[in-house]
Amino acid sequence: MRLVLFCFTLLISGIAAAAVLNPELKPNGSYDKPVLEIGKPAKPEWTETTVKASVNHKPVQGKQKTLIGEIIDVSCYNQVGKHGVVHKACGMGCATGGAPIGLLTEDGTVYLISPEEHDPRRDQKTTLRPILINYMASIVKVHGTVTNVDGVKTVYVQGYTK
Repeated sequence: MRLVLFCFTLLISGIAAAAVLNPELKPNGSYDKPVLEIGKPAKPEWTETTVKASVNHKPVQGKQKTLIGEIIDVSCYNQVGKHGVVHKACGMGCATGGAPIGLLTEDGTVYLISPEEHDPRRDQKTTLRPILINYMASIVKVHGTVTNVDGVKTVYVQGYTK
């Protein structure tokens, strides 16, 4: 009973942190030595194609960040808790079939990952997705513009256009 009250107190006080689902499912690489660096810090946060495509030429506010985490298939992770090397083949298959790809940080936060450039992304003229699929279940360092719209966190990565 005391444990339940303690957890409830942490939850309502906002101190409780996210946690990785099934932490025993280990990825390739480590947080202090990511296996790949994706993107480079970019200014401005949004490319010209994104600004032009946005409502009133004002994209959602974003902030440049560098994140380290495991490349995951968001559908399997959010639905059944799968990630890590044992899930790599399944994650690659799901992502190849169109499932969203994300970054799972060490604290359990999930970010969707997307190419930043709006028009090339829309027109399938970006190359980021195949790279992410190849590095499924690996810990990587990602530079990009981060947004948080109603709790949906996304990192937009520049520079992966054909």
